[in-house]
Amino acid sequence: MAEQSSPDHEELPEWVKRLRHGGPIPLSDSSSRQGAAAECSWACLPGKLFHVRGADYERSKMKVAGGACLLQPLAVDFFQGPCKIASVMERPDCRVRAALADIAAAEAGGVPPFVWVFNYQLSTSANHSLVLYFVSSEPPPEGSMLQKFLDGDDAFRKARLKTLVRMPEAPRVVQALVGARWPACVVGNFLKCSYTRTEKYLEVDVDLGSSPLIGAAVHCTFGLARLVVVDLAFVLEGIYSDELPEEILGAFRLHKLDPSSALYIDDRCTSSSTSLPSSAASNVPPLPSVCVTSAADKPASQCLGGTGLKGGLLRLLGKKGQGGR
Repeated sequence: MAEQSSPDHEELPEWVKRLRHGGPIPLSDSSSRQGAAAECSWACLPGKLFHVRGADYERSKMKVAGGACLLQPLAVDFFQGPCKIASVMERPDCRVRAALADIAAAEAGGVPPFVWVFNYQLSTSANHSLVLYFVSSEPPPEGSMLQKFLDGDDAFRKARLKTLVRMPEAPRVVQALVGARWPACVVGNFLKCSYTRTEKYLEVDVDLGSSPLIGAAVHCTFGLARLVVVDLAFVLEGIYSDELPEEILGAFRLHKLDPSSALYIDDRCTSSSTSLPSSAASNVPPLPSVCVTSAADKPASQCLGGTGLKGGLLRLLGKKGQGGR
């Protein structure tokens, strides 16, 4: 089990503890003590587990182990509903939004925390959303990549937000469709992203169904989520020498998520939510039912078309995707 990265639990504010241990996917305390994380849970990760562009990357193209994360993991939410779920922090029933309101009322005049929200809209028939929250207690340094991303335009955000993916445990089909194909990805180059910036938070809504290829991969592997341990890190891509070495914003480990644990949201489909056909997200080609039901129903080869893993992968993915950046 990977070493965990988080401040001592006793040093955290009570509101952070409540958010971390609440919701459909709570923080797993056991992961840092006994080496066996609870299923359908998350854990903090150290940046050194990921590789980022080093200070000399322009010349050497070498990557180095990441350093300390800039943001603290705060919470994970898991939703489903009749519509694509967007603008999570604008919902009055959002538990993180409610916590920020309580802090503002109790600590008037203090420096409020700032929350970063990454809402992954999954291309499933039930419109699942996986929402990852980070928090910072201090404003970013002027001129830093963090400040440029917060205060810059959407074109800059689209070109710089990058995810790093590791899969310590996953079936071969998931490794082939997701882990091996997109170990590092500048999100805006492949997917439609929407950005909401306020004084209290930045939310990035990432529509995985906006790419037929990525949407199909998620659609096909979602039923195997109970068998997957995935590590996710967020990085702002450094291109020029004064932007290197890259720094990791924050990182999560998601441990064997249960799709049935997602909270159902059925009370509003706002203008920012796009209705989807009940069968599947648009742009996602139909796939055998085993892909979205149970991993134990049929072998992975049948999930990809019934004529072998290699043939199925070639049909679904075509040419091999771009490697890590």
